[in-house]
Amino acid sequence: MAFKQATVNASKVAATLTNYPAYVDLSRVGITTLAEAQSVRVYTDSAKTVEIAREIVSATEMHCKIPSLTTTTTIYIDYDGVRADYAVTDTYGRNAVWADYDVVYHFDAIVSGVWVNSTGGTNGSASTLTDVGASIPTETTGAINGGGNFGTVSNKRGIDTTIAAQLTTALANDSRWTQQFWFRVNGNPSTAMIWTEGASSSGFYNYAGMNTNGTVLTKLRGGTTQITASSFANNTWHMLHWVKNGNTSSDRYINAGGKQTATGSGTQTTDENVVIGGIDRSTFQNAVKDLIDEFRLRKSDISENWITTEYNNQSDEATFWGTWTDVNSEAPTPSGMMMWW
Repeated sequence: MAFKQATVNASKVAATLTNYPAYVDLSRVGITTLAEAQSVRVYTDSAKTVEIAREIVSATEMHCKIPSLTTTTTIYIDYDGVRADYAVTDTYGRNAVWADYDVVYHFDAIVSGVWVNSTGGTNGSASTLTDVGASIPTETTGAINGGGNFGTVSNKRGIDTTIAAQLTTALANDSRWTQQFWFRVNGNPSTAMIWTEGASSSGFYNYAGMNTNGTVLTKLRGGTTQITASSFANNTWHMLHWVKNGNTSSDRYINAGGKQTATGSGTQTTDENVVIGGIDRSTFQNAVKDLIDEFRLRKSDISENWITTEYNNQSDEATFWGTWTDVNSEAPTPSGMMMWW
C-alpha cells in the first residue's frame, strides 16, 4: 500500500471554498493502472479519520470533494491496487462529489454517442437525434484527459429528448445558475453554438457561441449580448464560466478573467430544450465544429474566487498541488534521545 500527501499552493487558492470538487492528476501520485486508481481512498488527515468522496474517471483523472479548501489544505491518498472502486451511490463514491451539480460531463468515454452524467442523473446522448442520419461526437484528447470532438460531425448533432428535458428542468425560470466548460476551436471558427437552450420548434434563447472571427458571445434571453474583445480561434483550450446571478443579469469569464456583465431574463418555457452542439433542436443548424470538455451545470451562482481557484486547479494541476510525498506514519524519535534495543 502507498500513502501520499500533497499541500495546495497557497497562491492558487483565491479564498476559502466550501465543498470544492478538486481535480487531481493521479499519474503524479505514482498511480499507473486503473486498478490502483479505483482503490484510492482520500482523507483530510494523516490519521485517516476523515475520508472524503472522490470520483475515479480514469487511471489518471480523479475529482475529490474537499469540505473546506483553504490556502493550507493538505490531502492524503492511499491505494493498494486491490480494493474495489466505491459504488457511485456510496457515501464516498462518485455521485457525492457532484451533489451540488445537475449535470457533469467529463466526455472521457463516449460510447455510441453516449456520455456519462457524473451526478447520477440521466446520461447525455447524441445517438437519437431528430435527424437519425446524423453522425455523433467522438472522444478525443481534452483539456483534462478525454474530451468531446464535435468536429467529427459533418452536419447535425445535439442531445436527445430525455437529457434535453432534464437540463430544461434544471434551468427553467431559475434566477441563478452556473454553466461552465472548456472549449477549443479546432480549425476555422464558426457561428456555432458551443452550448445553448433552444425552442423545440425554432430559435434560441440563452446561449454561448462563437462568431466567425473567433470572438466568444453569451446572451440571456431578452437581454444584451456579451462579446469578447479577443479572438479565441487559436487551437488552444480555454475555460468559460457563465454565471446567472439574478433574475436580470449574468457574468461571463474566460480563463477566469475578463469579466463581462449583461442584462436579460434568462427564463424559458417547457417547450424549450437544451442542446450541446446546435442552436435549434428541430434543425440543428450551425452545429459546433470544435472540441468541448468538462461541461458542468449547477442551479446556483459561484463566486469569482471559486472561478479563479477552479481555473488554477484545472489549467495547471501540477502547480496547484505541487509534489506528492510519502507520509511517514511512524512517530519521530524525540531530539536528543537514544534508542536502545
